[in-house]
Amino acid sequence: MKFFAALLVCVLTLSVLNPLQAMTPAERETESQSDELVLTKDTPALVAGLKAKLKDQPLGDMQRQLLEYAFDVATLIPIDPHIKSRSLAQEKVLTSALQAGQPVFVLDRVKQIKNWRFAAMLGMVGSEAAQQGVSQEVIEPVLMIASDVAKDPNVGDWRRGVIRTRIGEAFAWLQQDDVANAFQSGAEAHEAGQVTVVRAKRSTQETYALVREQLDAMSTSQRFEVVYNALEGYVALAERFYPQSERRAELVYANPAGLG
Repeated sequence: MKFFAALLVCVLTLSVLNPLQAMTPAERETESQSDELVLTKDTPALVAGLKAKLKDQPLGDMQRQLLEYAFDVATLIPIDPHIKSRSLAQEKVLTSALQAGQPVFVLDRVKQIKNWRFAAMLGMVGSEAAQQGVSQEVIEPVLMIASDVAKDPNVGDWRRGVIRTRIGEAFAWLQQDDVANAFQSGAEAHEAGQVTVVRAKRSTQETYALVREQLDAMSTSQRFEVVYNALEGYVALAERFYPQSERRAELVYANPAGLG
């Protein structure tokens, strides 16, 4: 088992480092342009406060070791000149950890991400916290840390859109739709659509028609990512309303994207 873990780490190392070694001098210069974050002194305490309210799901020792090794390998990539590649690799590992139900694991390590992806991960943890029933009072200050990062003029538009979408998703899980809409606005359509997917996942009889209308509009897009989000939203609605034959028939047989 340990051999398999070590082998996986080696594969990850090669997959991450090989593209860096193949860079041209011009690419290395672009990569080395630091976008390292400067965070407020309150950040550690606010993140710790959220962490105290969260719990990780049971995970086998092997799986946890793989996550630990993968993150350690990603963190070995030097910040200068590879902060962007390093942060992306770290984000991928922490995203996998979050998908495995490990938000505490993520918060223990997220501060090691030294660029804007730190803020995007905070938004994702905010969504997980909301689903675990953590109060808005605890979650919102952490989301505002992410929001402050998005306001940094050195953060480009598409990066800002990613961060704001992650924050919007968290507020959607908190059922703060007006706030979610505000953060969703201005993001790329395929990013903003992820907030609508969250609404579909928590849809009620009262919100079904509005969410369905939004998904129908998304399904007519010429962009694959937007249509993919619409399909994900339809599936979420179908799962929530499956016992209702009329709703089920609408979603399976009548949606514009041709689901089913």
